Amino acid sequence: MRLWKTRPDPDWHVEQQKKFEAENNDYAAALHRLFEQHARGVVAVDYDRWDQGYRHFVAAALLKPPVPKAVKIEATE
Repeated sequence: MRLWKTRPDPDWHVEQQKKFEAENNDYAAALHRLFEQHARGVVAVDYDRWDQGYRHFVAAALLKPPVPKAVKIEATE
């Protein structure tokens, strides 16, 4: 029962993705697209849908966004 309650929730990641898109936070939205696919893969494997799970895991790997470049902040005196 505990594992069922703590497994990834794809629908929550869809909600977060939409929230971050509305805030123009492209990187966070992209991460939640990746996490959604990963969560869907976990759910598929839980139901012994191995082919479907594999496709979701591959999609998650392909959706991994590049790490954004750090913004250099100059000290002001």
